[in-house]
Amino acid sequence: MSFVVEQANGQVHLKLDGPNAIECVAELRDVLVKCGAPCLPVVIDADKSGAIDLAVVQLLASLRSSSPEFRIERASDEFLESLDRCAVRRIFHAALKQEPPATNPSS
Repeated sequence: MSFVVEQANGQVHLKLDGPNAIECVAELRDVLVKCGAPCLPVVIDADKSGAIDLAVVQLLASLRSSSPEFRIERASDEFLESLDRCAVRRIFHAALKQEPPATNPSS
């Protein structure tokens, strides 16, 4: 299990830390529901996330479509690669809150 879920300020915060796979999906779903998802906005911190498998992606997709607000902050490269591997990054595009690329002042 490489996640922490907490409810604060009327939102459910999910921090993914390390890889997550099918073995943790039932527990993750139960903890999310206990904390108020999908009735509350959901914020996912994926900065330290490792790879996630299709079962976790399916859970996140379900949560995205049923939550009043859903966003993913600071997604790690491994997290994004997992979305690409499952060919679903486009369905999470609006939820991804990435830092804008640095601009070159000499351009």
